[in-house]
Amino acid sequence: MIFRGAVLFLLLHLADAASIISRSKSYPLSSNTLGPKSNLVIGNYDIAPDGFKRSTTLAGGTFPGPIIAAQKGDKFAINVVNNLTDPSMLLSTSVHWHGIVQNTTNYVDGVAFVTQCPIAQNDSFLHTFEVPKQAGTFWYHSHYSTQQCDGLRGALIVYDQEDAVSNLYDIDDETTVITLADWNHPVAPALNYVIDVVVDSALINGLGRYPGGPMTDLAVVNVEHGKRYRLRLVAMSCHANFVFSIDGHNMTIIEADAQLTESLLVDSIQILPGQRYSVVLEANKPVGNYWMRSLPNIANASFDDGQNSAILRYKGAPVADPTTLQTNSTMAFVETNLHALIKPGAPGIPEYGKADINLMMLVNLTDGIYLMNGVEYKPPTVPVLLQILSGAQQATDLLPEGTVYHPIHLHGHNFDVVQSAGNSSFNYVNPVRRDVVSAGIQGQQMVIRWVTDNPGPWFLHCHIDWHLEAGFAVVMAESIPETQKIYTDKSIPSAWENLCPVFNSLSPAQIGGVNAYEEAENITTALFPNTSYAVSLVALAGLTRVKQVLGPFPIHAREQHFLSPAFPLDCGHLSLLIVHREPKLIYCGFVSWSKTDSDGRGNLKVSHPNIRWEQLRATEGWAALQHHNVLRTYFTLYPPDSKQKMSQEIDPRLRVECLQGAYFAILPGDETAWATHIPEWHMGNVYALERAPVQLVSLPTSPSRDRATRYQVVLGGPYEIRLFGDPRAYSSAHPILSINFTVAIDTPPPLETPCLAMPIVHAPAHDIIPDFIDGKPFSRTLGIGLRNVDYTRNTETRFGLAVFDLSTEMRLAPTQTHVLTLELAIDSEPVFADITELPIDIMISPCLDGSPYNSVDERRMLRVNVPIRHIPMWTPTSYTAIRGTYNVGFSNSTIFSVLPPRLPNDEGEGGPREPILALHGAGVDIVTQTFWVDSLPRQDKAWVIIPSGRTSWGLDWHGPSAADALTTVTALHNILCERFLNWIYPRDTKVIVMGHSNGGQGAWYIASRWPDKVKAVIAAAGYIKSQAYVPWTMSRFAHFIDPALRAVLETSLLPDDNDLFLSNLSHTPVLAIHGGMDDNVPPWHTRQAVSVLREWNPDADVTYVEEPGQPHWWFEVLKNTRVQAFLDRVQCAPHNVPKTKCRKFTLTVAVPAESGAMRGWRVLALEVPGRLARLEVCEDDEGGMDVKASNISVVSVDLSKVSINKLAIGGHKVSVLHASRNAGTLWFERATGNGSACWKAVYSHTETFLQPHGRAQAILSADENINIVIPSLDPSLELSVALRIAHSLRMFHLLDARISSASEAKDDVTCGGNMIVIGCADSLLVKDLLERSQSDWSYEGGSWVLNDKKFDRPSSGLLFLLKKATTSNMVLLLQSTDSEGLERVLRLFPIRTGVLVPDWLVVDGRADRIGAAGIEGAGVWGSALRSNDGKWGFSACMSWLN
Repeated sequence: MIFRGAVLFLLLHLADAASIISRSKSYPLSSNTLGPKSNLVIGNYDIAPDGFKRSTTLAGGTFPGPIIAAQKGDKFAINVVNNLTDPSMLLSTSVHWHGIVQNTTNYVDGVAFVTQCPIAQNDSFLHTFEVPKQAGTFWYHSHYSTQQCDGLRGALIVYDQEDAVSNLYDIDDETTVITLADWNHPVAPALNYVIDVVVDSALINGLGRYPGGPMTDLAVVNVEHGKRYRLRLVAMSCHANFVFSIDGHNMTIIEADAQLTESLLVDSIQILPGQRYSVVLEANKPVGNYWMRSLPNIANASFDDGQNSAILRYKGAPVADPTTLQTNSTMAFVETNLHALIKPGAPGIPEYGKADINLMMLVNLTDGIYLMNGVEYKPPTVPVLLQILSGAQQATDLLPEGTVYHPIHLHGHNFDVVQSAGNSSFNYVNPVRRDVVSAGIQGQQMVIRWVTDNPGPWFLHCHIDWHLEAGFAVVMAESIPETQKIYTDKSIPSAWENLCPVFNSLSPAQIGGVNAYEEAENITTALFPNTSYAVSLVALAGLTRVKQVLGPFPIHAREQHFLSPAFPLDCGHLSLLIVHREPKLIYCGFVSWSKTDSDGRGNLKVSHPNIRWEQLRATEGWAALQHHNVLRTYFTLYPPDSKQKMSQEIDPRLRVECLQGAYFAILPGDETAWATHIPEWHMGNVYALERAPVQLVSLPTSPSRDRATRYQVVLGGPYEIRLFGDPRAYSSAHPILSINFTVAIDTPPPLETPCLAMPIVHAPAHDIIPDFIDGKPFSRTLGIGLRNVDYTRNTETRFGLAVFDLSTEMRLAPTQTHVLTLELAIDSEPVFADITELPIDIMISPCLDGSPYNSVDERRMLRVNVPIRHIPMWTPTSYTAIRGTYNVGFSNSTIFSVLPPRLPNDEGEGGPREPILALHGAGVDIVTQTFWVDSLPRQDKAWVIIPSGRTSWGLDWHGPSAADALTTVTALHNILCERFLNWIYPRDTKVIVMGHSNGGQGAWYIASRWPDKVKAVIAAAGYIKSQAYVPWTMSRFAHFIDPALRAVLETSLLPDDNDLFLSNLSHTPVLAIHGGMDDNVPPWHTRQAVSVLREWNPDADVTYVEEPGQPHWWFEVLKNTRVQAFLDRVQCAPHNVPKTKCRKFTLTVAVPAESGAMRGWRVLALEVPGRLARLEVCEDDEGGMDVKASNISVVSVDLSKVSINKLAIGGHKVSVLHASRNAGTLWFERATGNGSACWKAVYSHTETFLQPHGRAQAILSADENINIVIPSLDPSLELSVALRIAHSLRMFHLLDARISSASEAKDDVTCGGNMIVIGCADSLLVKDLLERSQSDWSYEGGSWVLNDKKFDRPSSGLLFLLKKATTSNMVLLLQSTDSEGLERVLRLFPIRTGVLVPDWLVVDGRADRIGAAGIEGAGVWGSALRSNDGKWGFSACMSWLN
């Protein structure tokens, strides 16, 4: 102990020495070296490291910053002090300690917006952490945007007193730390706009020269002949990688990224940004000066005039530049030759894809933005959670792909490089272990493994700063529960908690980086779009941070589609600080404008803590918590300066992201114009859907070309329980509305610029790609996402791809995103595992008003590289969830996942079992989230099919979502028929439906609508129907509406009311599950469903399990012994109804087209659509059947499932002897005559008599692309409406649309898919549609007429369904009396569930204030029968007219 103390005392005195030349086991300190407990002061300084003087951001006033030196086991306490003052650069900061794993101290990792907020100007933050098990070469740098490129970087060395390789060197101190850096003369904020940043010079130990610059001093590394030096190479680069060498000398690598390695002799090393190496240099050459070279990977890099160089100077050599020559490298470093020294070997099973968790990272570059697995990392938003890694000692494979040499760095971990980029071999025995690795170039693969033993959110990113800024990053959220436990047991300093409030309060001037775009214009014309064109408090959003809020106003969940999104105001009054009476919520009955602040990333929270929410809850329940808010804010556009004139022809567009907001509009800043301006309301991404297309919005008026132009944003923000939950769930006494709203400028380049040489770009987030098993695609369908970025022209894309033996074409309107569907060849040669992309060439040509312009000069070729994921063939013990694809009508490609059974059909007991259809909950994305797949029980002989529902919310498993679920069963069967015959199941198989939450509700829905397709049901935490989930007691329209009108409107919800259809499950095995403490879907929903089911059949095979103490979701909800026992029972038993004297069942139907058969009986037509129909069948042992039909006009029976000897319907005997049994089906029609009803059997039924669906939402059930028809393709309000519908179709349902003119579409009235007609009232197309469908609607004298009532009120919108003659498709017409009416009817387009729109509806301007009570007329069409030639006619009993 005395000796130790003496050494410590000696070190304290040596701290003032200039340098230490020794083989000390302790860290040496010099004047530019800091210890582990220090102040690190960040400031702005003018320096000229290469002879060019510029302002910089430095630590300690030097570049590189002072070395921080410590001993293994030391406790760090580094106080980062922000003294920044230069507004041309960022004025806040953060510091990351690169390579330090920060076990249990994740909060000081220093990553802005991942582990902390930046440290504001004139503030400080103390970083305390320990390094008990780490030693080696590290470094520190800013991790806030690209700030490190302005100079904030330095070395951090942790010495090891018991260094296992200390015998290999003599000297290791601050003089042997060699930093390699690139350097730019412009400030980093300006370079953020520059396409392909060019490095100005490379610096070694902070010194260098640039081409054409002065002959400045170079760094000198002094050595003494006969000694061995441990050179610690640190690549603290923003962009460039380097090839490092020393003339005439070899080097022995002993460390890579703070991990000791076996000795490897080399003569040159390629070192990537962020990487570190320790090399032993033997000073055994003649005394002299030798060039130390660091060649960057930039164009025309050379060593002329000492560029990219430093000097190795032996003691006794003259002070002069070296004259040595570079020789060709014969022992260049190869990463696969480097092996870990300490405990070598990668974790996990030593086989490809056999880690506990296998992740593939696919990297694409689109519009200058990097997407990893289709997702851009945006530092200003909530961190991207790629995968939840939980549980200690789980080996993880990460497989990133790249298109350039991307250095990939993982925080919080070291990993084993089991496959280096460009190398086909795998090394699980002794791979190099490090924390930065190359992802290689296009077509190459790199594989790393590590152990998830360090809870917390860890950043994984490219260490090229410009790529990181462009989105090349993800956050690995590791063991969230354990992370929460750590920081429950270990408090985080209050200073850390204060960082965000301080940063979020900063003004633009306090954020810094001002005039960055102007500076960029002085550098080059090759710039990214000027997102700072809109100058205001949020640099990228262009929005003032202060938002004005008016609310809360009580409404029900979908009422905002009828009300004005600005309710209770109209846009002519938004400038007034008015008050509005709403006595339900407010103490005094009045509200006025209040304020809320958004942060620098567009996030804002709205709450009203002064409301008596608990009192309201006590009487009205959740209904009282749902409410509506109006928000408004401003932004200003400033014209570019004279160096970049704004195009006089084309206005810039806004790129808007509105997450969890319902509607928004951009209004002119001149409030006097509002009286005549009609706002264009755009739907927000209310569900925050993962792959929403880019939303581009036109400005309401052209901005001034010579002065600032102000605009206002108005946002409708409803609080919905389904979206935000019960406030108690997030420990709040009041509801908190969370919205993210950002705006950027999408500035059009001049038409003659090269940027428009390719008007179509790849939209990889919308790709639909199957997995490849053993080198072959699992399924044939391939979808390629494309987006039209052309401002002024429509484009038609023509595709002829020999590799797919396919030729097809599609059209994209301006700004539209669309998926091109192609077909892969299953029987082609396998694709090797090292091929990770498929190149596809797509021909683009312009389309002028629907006619392709075929000039060769106008054609463009787009190359798309489609990433593919290789997975191994499954085994009984090992599998990966497989991504499959299919298409509907060869236009709408869709993805789904499957869990393969353990055993093929010819192994084990019995044949194939019925597949399990597993429906996910709302907001669960099966593509990027694995927890749902992981929570499902894999079966021995049954496939588990996980449909996407088209999106993570879909249509609540109704309509197109339900169709998607059922179609995946057939799609998988077809896939298995081609390659996996020993794993196939019958095409007409029944399924077992299971689901959780929204999927649990979907399980009730699908099983009760198609009972003959379903063998059993497992429904967990499903709600019974939307009106019961949150009652409508607080709705606005309820105070004004005629009850008869309300009844008509509610018929549009009838098909979704699960409780009304539970008779159809009375003979189906059901396992119903609910958590006893569910605060998302109360358990009474399942209890009530079970109760209703038992009312229909007291002996029903239904089991209800309520798990005490369990919440809404727990991982084992479907993966437990009880569920498996139920599955085993129903899969092994036929479950026929027991033989009794009388077997009775009831089939309930609302929409025949959306319902299937029950025990062979099916309802095909109703007497009165919109009302419930029931068919009661009682069968005796002799084959006699007594049938009672309520509200039914046509039924059928499948004779393959039912044997009929005698039949009575409604008490009347019906002859069945003459019916053709060979056809397999009997039809029965109800005829009315002589005042009584009778039934008769018919030989066939006219299938083209498509029955009314009862609601406009049926237009979404499309088996092909939806054709949107407008008067012409010229810019117009109708085109704007069509683009907004197309955007919503793709965002909410991944449905594609084709926008056509009326003249083009007139030939499609008898073929093709569903059609939406906007306007075109006086066109030949509409006239033909009305005539062919025998519609009761007519267009007379400029007005629409129905049942002799003319609808001509100003601001009226009309919406009605027609059927296409001779097809099963439909047409939805959106008509209006004026532009305001067209905007109104657009908001009623039924894109979401719960919108009260039956077959037809007319609404006028009164709806802005009284909602659905402002309807002029609504109704359901009458039944289409043989007697009326299948006409959808006016139904007096199911209609309402004002």
